[in-house]
Parts: sequence; structure tokens; C-alpha cells
Amino acid sequence: MLACDISVHIKWWRATSTSQPTGDDTVARGLPFASIMRSFAGVAFVVILVLFLHPEKICVSGEDEKTIVKTNLGEIEGVKLKSRLGKSYHSFRGIRYAKSPTDRLRFQAPEPVDPWTGAYDATKDGPQCPQPSFNGAIVESEDCLRLNIYTKEVPKNGSFPNNNLKPVLFYIHPGGFYAFSGISAMFGPEFFMDRDVVLVTINYRLGSLGYLSTGTKDSPGNAGYKDQVMALKFIRDHVSAFGGDPNSITLFGYNVLTNDTLKYDFDKRFSEVAPICFLYERDTERSKKISQTLRKKYLFSDSAIGFSVHRFVQLASRHTKVFYYKNTFRGRYSFFNYPENKPYVAPTFAHDDPEILNVERMTRMWTTFADRGNPNNPNDEYLRNLKWTPYSSLLDNYLEIGNADNFTMREGLYTERFRIWDELFPLPLTNKTNHL
Repeated sequence: MLACDISVHIKWWRATSTSQPTGDDTVARGLPFASIMRSFAGVAFVVILVLFLHPEKICVSGEDEKTIVKTNLGEIEGVKLKSRLGKSYHSFRGIRYAKSPTDRLRFQAPEPVDPWTGAYDATKDGPQCPQPSFNGAIVESEDCLRLNIYTKEVPKNGSFPNNNLKPVLFYIHPGGFYAFSGISAMFGPEFFMDRDVVLVTINYRLGSLGYLSTGTKDSPGNAGYKDQVMALKFIRDHVSAFGGDPNSITLFGYNVLTNDTLKYDFDKRFSEVAPICFLYERDTERSKKISQTLRKKYLFSDSAIGFSVHRFVQLASRHTKVFYYKNTFRGRYSFFNYPENKPYVAPTFAHDDPEILNVERMTRMWTTFADRGNPNNPNDEYLRNLKWTPYSSLLDNYLEIGNADNFTMREGLYTERFRIWDELFPLPLTNKTNHL
């Protein structure tokens, strides 16, 4: 597992067994990642990687070469495209992984898609799920449970030479559970298709359609989490047809969104809002003391991102290797910007752009981890100086990824700030030690 403490939150994990996650049970506690990890045991890590690309880079022309793969559900037709470095890859977009979540299935757990006849058209993106409008040109629909698969190789004559299946990167898009999608105009494959992996991006229900709970069978809640599990099951069952290894699936993504209303509430009604957002009890003497301390020392990034990653690393490192990091790289497109209320889109970097070194390093570390369970690779020219040691609670060690052409192991990430949180929310004593 690799973890970061920065302005975005990313989780990865790798499936090393064929155990199957169960839909309702996986999200029963409202903590999808913890439950999925119980089913997909193995190595995990948290990372930062923004894949915003120009929409025109993924347009399909009449001259593009079509590709057809055969799955247990039926044939799927995709198209052959080019990566950032001009390498050919196969794109299958808008694949339905569950039945349309409308009518009787609205607010309900997703149901598996039925087999089809003929070739399923996956040459273009499907619709994104309903959300606040950031770009009116993108089609939305409740019938949005689709995923994209990008791969450099497809079977010839129905099989791969020497069963040479590739590790799978399974991307869960950000947006605070109410925005964005996995479509290629937002999160495309051009960087990762220069590496030897299969990339999957997904849509899942957002907002009230995805997370409303009435406490009754009419809307049991967490439908969006259950969509993610259904998509994961679909990939487990069918990714081998696209050259992916169903026993080596790494989940990753990140999250960062807030809104002005919440910031106003924190300013004016902190003692009421903080217990709800930070998940501690309300209207007790202890909760009042916690609220007073947080109000005095309060840093929003710690509450929204920093402390949750810190606590996740503390817990996960008791059971598996964790590669913890802080990304201090600053490029020309490192921060979100919405000029004239339009989505911010970074370019596909060329070989002489200053950001390209970071692109090479990050994509190589993540794909190396997906393949080996360890991001270190001394045989890679971009990673030969990387000596990333697993996290130890005694050292509180982490890797700093900066702008220079090197990597630096450091100790004590925001020690004083996190000490306050640890004192307010102490971990129970345990006899387990770090997994080294």
C-alpha cells in the first residue's frame, strides 16, 4: 500500500486472490474500501495522479481501426488509438456493467447486465451520471453505469501467447460523490497506455441517486458504493478478454471537492457541523471539548484529507506494507481552475515539457507497484535513484516527490498537527507491529 498526504486522496489496492466481494455487505458500514479490502486482500496504496486530457485527443474518426473482443456476455467492439508517445492501444468505452438504475432499480443495488446479441458498440463514451453541470456538452443520463477499458493488446485467435496477462489499474473518479465521471474526456488513458498495463475507468451513481438512505427498502443507501463493487465484479469476470489479469487488480483514485455553504457553516456553526463531518459523538462533554480544540487549532485540509490518510496509514501498516508519500511537485497545471465556469483541462505533455519527468516517474512507480506490489525498480532509468522504504510507525517515514530529479525519504509528516488529532481520537492499543 502506498499513501500520500496532500490536497487529494487516492486509494489503491491489488487483488491477489479470487475471493469475491459481496454487494450489500461490502458497503454496509458505509466504508467501502475497508470492506472491499477484506475481500480483495493484498497490497494497497494511496497516490496522486491527475489524468485530465484534451477531449479531442480521444475522438474517433472514420479511419480508426476497429477491434472486437469476445466475452461471456457477447462481443464488444472498440477502436484502436494512439498513446502520448504514439504507441497503439485499444479503447473500449461506454461498456454497460449493470442494468439501467431506473424505475424499480432507482435507489437500489445494481443488478448484473444481461448478455447481448451482436457486437456491443464501445467506440465512444457513454453518458455521465446526473450531477451539477460543469460542461453542458457532456451527455448525462441516469442510465450511466458504464466503464471504459484501455489495453495495448487483445487476444489473437481467442488467447494470449503464454497467457501473458497484464496487471489492471482500476480507477475510481473524484468529485465528492456528487460530480465528475470516468469518461475519457475527463480521465483519459494517454499517459498510462505508454506503460504495460490495462486501465479501467468507471462511472457510479452520484448525489442523492447514489447515496440517499431512507432506512427502508425503498432506498437502503450507498447505491454508488455498490455500483463500484459491481464494476469491480464485472472486471474480475471479463478483463482477461482484454488482456488483464483478474488476480492482479489495483484500485486507485483521488478526491477533492468542497463548497462555499459548508465553509460558511464551519465558520458560523462549527460545534454543530464538525461532529457530523468528522464523525464523532454530539452533545456530550467529550464532544464539546473536541469541538473547542478543533476550532482553536482547526485546519480544514487536515479534517478533510490529512488526518484520514494519516489514520488510514496507521491502521493499514499493521497488516501490510504501506508506501507513504508527500507530493510537492508543482507544475504549470498542478491546481484546479475553472475559468469562466468551464472545466480545467491540461494538455497531453510533450517530451520537452517540464512536467514530463514527473509523468514518467509517477506512471512508472504506480505500474511497477501494480505489477510487483512494490514501487521500487532499480532497473528503470527513471526510478534507479528511488529507495522507497515501507512506512514504520516508529519512524513516521515517507517519500517526498518534488520537482528535482531525485527522491527524498523523510520522517515526521506534519507531526505536531496530527498529534492533536491523535490525542483527540486515540487508537486502541494493539500487539500488532508494522508489516516490514
